[in-house]
Amino acid sequence: FFSDFSHKLMPLVEVCSLHGHEDRVWCADWHPSGDMIASCSGDKSIKVWRKIGTSDPSNSDTAWILAATLSGDHQRTIRCVAWSPNGSYLASASFDATVTIYECDESGKFNVLHTLEGHENEVKCVSWNNEGHLLATCSRDKTVWIWEQGGDKDFEMAALLHGHQQDVKFVLWHPLKQTILSGSYDDTIRQWDEEEGGADEWACTDILQAHSSTVWSVAFEKFPLKDDEDPDRDRSNPRLVSVSDDTTLIVWQYKDSIAEEEEGKKSWQSACTLTGYHTRPVYSVDWSSTNYIASAGGDDGICIFEETSRSISDGTCVWQRVFNAEKAHLSDVNCVKWNPDQEHYSNILLSAGDDGFVKIWKWVP
Repeated sequence: FFSDFSHKLMPLVEVCSLHGHEDRVWCADWHPSGDMIASCSGDKSIKVWRKIGTSDPSNSDTAWILAATLSGDHQRTIRCVAWSPNGSYLASASFDATVTIYECDESGKFNVLHTLEGHENEVKCVSWNNEGHLLATCSRDKTVWIWEQGGDKDFEMAALLHGHQQDVKFVLWHPLKQTILSGSYDDTIRQWDEEEGGADEWACTDILQAHSSTVWSVAFEKFPLKDDEDPDRDRSNPRLVSVSDDTTLIVWQYKDSIAEEEEGKKSWQSACTLTGYHTRPVYSVDWSSTNYIASAGGDDGICIFEETSRSISDGTCVWQRVFNAEKAHLSDVNCVKWNPDQEHYSNILLSAGDDGFVKIWKWVP
C-alpha cells in the first residue's frame, strides 16, 4: 500500500527555532489563531510564544518572542498542553498527577483558574472537546477521566472510564461528536461514547487492535475550508491515523462492521498500514487539512506522507512518503502539529523534541 518518493526532495523547510526550555520539550500546541504556541517541558514550565507583526509565521524574518513563562504550578514534568477551542484557556497535564487550567485575560496574563486532582499518578495527556466545555485526561493509572466546566468556570469530574489494561498515553476527542479515542501501553485504542439517555454514563464502544506495541498518538483527518476541494473525502466521517512503538502508522476508517454479530453497527477498520519508514518508535502524528500526514519519533526525523489513491468501494487507500527530514531535531521528536489556520497557514508545521527546541517548518509541496 505504500511507496517512497522522498527522493523527489519535496522540501520541509525549517524557518524558526525557539529555545527557552532547560529540558526536553514533550509537547507544543498551536493557539487556534495560529499565531501563538504553548510548549511544555521536563523543566516543569510552560512557555508561550507569540508571533510579532502580521507577516506569515513561516517567513524567516518573522519575529517570535517568548510572551510568558508559567512555572511553579506543577511539581514534576509537564507532559502535555492544549488550548481550548476558543483560545481563552490553556490546560496542562503533569507527572505530578494534576491538570492545571489557565485563563488568559485581555492583557495577555495567564491566571490559574483551576487545578484538577483525582488521578492516582502521572497524567499523560489532556484534550478539549469541540465545544470547549468538556475535558478528557488520561494517566498511568490506566484510566480516562472526563471533566465538565460549569457556569462558574469550575471543572467537575463527570465520568471515570476503566478498560485499558496498562498506562494510557493519549486521549483525543472526535472533532464532530462527543466521542473519545484513547491509546495505551496495552497496544490498543479504545473508543468511548456516552450511553443513550446521557446521565454521564460512558462506555467503551470499540477496541482498535492492529498495533503490536504501545500506541503513542492518534489524529483525526482534517478537511479544507471549501467543500469542493476534494469530493472523495467524507467530511461527516473523518478517518483516523495512529502511531506506535512498533514503528508503524495505521490509517483507520469508520464503516459498517464486518462481524456478523454486529450487523448494522459501525466500527474502526484498518485501511492502510505504513511500515518501514521510521526506524524507532513513532511518538506523534498529525493530519493536515490539505491531506498530508506528518509523523515523528525516536529516530529524530519527521516524515511527510501523501495519499495517492483511495477506493470508494472499500475505503482502502495508498499513501507514499514524499519527504523524510532526517535529524529534524538532535534527538527524539516528541510532537508534530499542523497550524490550525487553514486560510493562511495550513502548510505550517511545528515540532518539539528532546533537544529542548520547538521548531517551525514550512511544507512546500
